[in-house]
Amino acid sequence: MTDAAANPGRSGRDWISIGKLAEHAGVSTRTIRYYEELGILPTPPRSPGNTRQFPPEYRFYLEGIVALKDVGFDLSELVLMSRLYLGTGEQPMTEAEREETRAAIRRKSETLRRRLRVLERIQHLFELPEGADEGRSVETGGTRSWPLDPEPGDTLQLRA
Repeated sequence: MTDAAANPGRSGRDWISIGKLAEHAGVSTRTIRYYEELGILPTPPRSPGNTRQFPPEYRFYLEGIVALKDVGFDLSELVLMSRLYLGTGEQPMTEAEREETRAAIRRKSETLRRRLRVLERIQHLFELPEGADEGRSVETGGTRSWPLDPEPGDTLQLRA
């Protein structure tokens, strides 16, 4: 551990308290502690009074974690991603864990692409001039294209 990490507040760095970090990221201090316990956030240095003192880069780490949660990554996936990208964890990642992490990223990417296609279809529906909907109405015996019809390769995923 460097002298600066061993003695936060004495090195001239702009150390951040857990309260300020939580306020900046819009999470609770308990959430930050929990992420640290799970290994999602690296363990920060402590002050001589044994309080957590976060280096400025922890803002970036926490913003990234919040963004990843917002797009649907669960805590177990965040643990793997943190181990891969931040080097958290006590053991180096195995190749199987690396592949599991890459697979989780691929799954989320595809899920987000499907959701974006649905939103784009809905947006297109509302941008059509009145009376200019594609297809014929049910009243006239025709068919109407629904903007949420699946595209080739789309699969229906039901939640348990």
